[in-house]
Amino acid sequence: KSGKIGKFELANNGTLFLDEIGDLPIHLQPKLLRVLQDNCFTRLGGKDVISINFRLITATNRNLEEMIEKGQFRDDLYYRLNVIPIEIPPLRNRGDDIDKLSEFGLEKYLKKLDKTDIRFSEEVKEIFRNYSWPGNIRELENCIEYLVNTVNDDVIKKSDLPKNILNHYDNMIVEPNGNLKTMMDNYEINILKSMLKSYGSSAESKVRIAEILDINLATLYRKLSKYSLQ
Repeated sequence: KSGKIGKFELANNGTLFLDEIGDLPIHLQPKLLRVLQDNCFTRLGGKDVISINFRLITATNRNLEEMIEKGQFRDDLYYRLNVIPIEIPPLRNRGDDIDKLSEFGLEKYLKKLDKTDIRFSEEVKEIFRNYSWPGNIRELENCIEYLVNTVNDDVIKKSDLPKNILNHYDNMIVEPNGNLKTMMDNYEINILKSMLKSYGSSAESKVRIAEILDINLATLYRKLSKYSLQ
């Protein structure tokens, strides 16, 4: 009697957003599917069936099709959810958005931490645009919060950036040495080494790396074999 109303009931005649739907345990997936199919549920420990009407929005950064093949996600729930799919490109593919989101985040944390005006140097803006941002928006926001807390000058410089971003940036720099093919190969090797260092070399890690680089898994394995990075 002293319990709180659940999320389904709260969302009646409204919208329910479930983030990271790919992390929903397999034993709970049939329960969600049943609610979506029947538009009703029974409270935990209750007897009455409660009818509901709500719009459901879910989000995930995981590959649900691959999870289905591995038996980690139910195909019937996937097809029930996948009515109007919206693909959001990763942050690394949205250079103009990185500039805008960086400025927005900077203003947000300057206000939150009651600090005076601080701005990004042009070099830092360029590094942000070329960094892969494997953690997407959350990583960018965390980076900016870190900078606002640690920078003592009114300009954020390259030397102020977190070590992981600096290391990634340094690995991307290729000094002119040899012909264009050699330079491109060296650049590709540095990217792959950086990814393996960040995510590991397990089979699951390589699936994640292939997704981030927007290449298929076979291509990734071929490149790793080419450069003896297996």
